[in-house]
Amino acid sequence: MSSTSYLTPEVRCALQSGSLRNKEFSGDDRAALILMDYAGRARLKIYAHVAAVPIDADPVLARLVADAGYRAKPERILQLHLVFDWNCPQHITGRN
Repeated sequence: MSSTSYLTPEVRCALQSGSLRNKEFSGDDRAALILMDYAGRARLKIYAHVAAVPIDADPVLARLVADAGYRAKPERILQLHLVFDWNCPQHITGRN
């Protein structure tokens, strides 16, 4: 397994499913994505622990995610601590 961290700003107009605007963590900060490549018989599992950091709580992080060319104002930073793993293709049926 490999691990890394990822930062992304959350802006007021972010209504996509990845937004936390209408959902707060209720004691569980875990998230997961499972990406399938049936033709290549591969599966990538991505697990994350997500922390929502207020934009004014950490000026260093705020500068890292700032985008001068983007008009929307970030409200908080989503900090994802990722772990990912490519699974064995033994039980993945190839599809075209």
